Amino acid sequence: MSYFNVLVPIPIDRPLTYSFLVPLKDHDVHAADDQKNTTNRQVSPVIGSIVVVPVGDREVIGIVSSFSPKPDEVIKIKPILHILEVPPILQAMLDFIHWVSKYNIIALGSVVKMVLSYRKIHLLEKEVAKQFDEQFSSAVGLSGSHYRRMHSELEQGEQVVSARSVFYIRDTCNRQVAGEVKERNPKLNEAMGFNAKAHRMPDISLSKEQQEIASDILSRSEMLRLNDGHLSDKAILKPASNTSLIHGITGSGKTEVYTYVAQQIIKNGGQVLVLVPEILLTDQLSQRFEGYLGEISSWHSQMTPANRRKIWVGVHGNYANNSRINFVVGARSALFLPFTNLRLIIVDEEHDSSFKQDEGPIYNGRDMAVVRANLEKIPIILCSATPSVESLYNTQSGKYKLYSLHKRYSGVQL
Repeated sequence: MSYFNVLVPIPIDRPLTYSFLVPLKDHDVHAADDQKNTTNRQVSPVIGSIVVVPVGDREVIGIVSSFSPKPDEVIKIKPILHILEVPPILQAMLDFIHWVSKYNIIALGSVVKMVLSYRKIHLLEKEVAKQFDEQFSSAVGLSGSHYRRMHSELEQGEQVVSARSVFYIRDTCNRQVAGEVKERNPKLNEAMGFNAKAHRMPDISLSKEQQEIASDILSRSEMLRLNDGHLSDKAILKPASNTSLIHGITGSGKTEVYTYVAQQIIKNGGQVLVLVPEILLTDQLSQRFEGYLGEISSWHSQMTPANRRKIWVGVHGNYANNSRINFVVGARSALFLPFTNLRLIIVDEEHDSSFKQDEGPIYNGRDMAVVRANLEKIPIILCSATPSVESLYNTQSGKYKLYSLHKRYSGVQL
């Protein structure tokens, strides 16, 4: 018997302890193919695992935050009911959850609720399998034990279909489905993890002044990536030179500079998050970025549940690396998305007071973005034509690196 501390999305300020007895799985997708394999696979939670646990008379989704010694008190410890076969939450994200809670005096569970904002995580694998079962079986023409096993799991109402089944079917589809079928069926590409035609990112033309700024930010980004040292709490509270402030008059090309940096990050396999103060700006900027960066995802409070699911799953992996979402433009709540390879954060109009949330959990989205960048050891770019007093002070004290654009981009008039 092992014991784990689990963060649950209810307004309490501590994790709950649960027990876990490593079970023998009822089925293993490889066991039928290998008659000699008579031992079922054993599964155990790891730090960051997303699990289903009982809280009172209901079941909730939680995140394993740490191992726990055997409780001394004679109390009944409830068991973890299920481990979801989704990628674990990264340690940097767990650190961010605790930091936001402690610094802003917010209940730990309230921060967890913002991270687990897609409330049907426990149905992800079943949804992927259903999409295949209902839409693509005829086009793919796949038969055999793996498909029958997954179909049987669905028929029996399994809460979560084995991810191995989904992976196997996806890989088999890659081998069996002809290219022209994939071209004609974009839904197949999206749901089963296929890439549509690769988007060729056009070059962004920068002035000499802009190029120098972008190159310097990228060079410091590489230094951060190579530095695996641990950041102390003091270092987090006093951000290092990974924080850049781009100050320039309207039309000076601030957006072009950070778009160029984002493009280089994405080309190297990283993910980029752009925070904006207003919901309306998410769509405006998305249209502006799309020509240079390919598909853009917008995250805000007015999203439909389907779009929320698509983005949450996409930034967290989507069960297929080649369908991962790499660029998100969003309001302050996008800061709590569980990126798996976040390499750059950009805060546009960083001076705007809309970054301060004054309802529910109260926090400053700009300041928390700086914290997350420090915990992730990645660069963050703040942009404004009228920087906040706090940011200007931080540049004067050496905490932020200041870049100034003095000319309008390509002669643009106000």
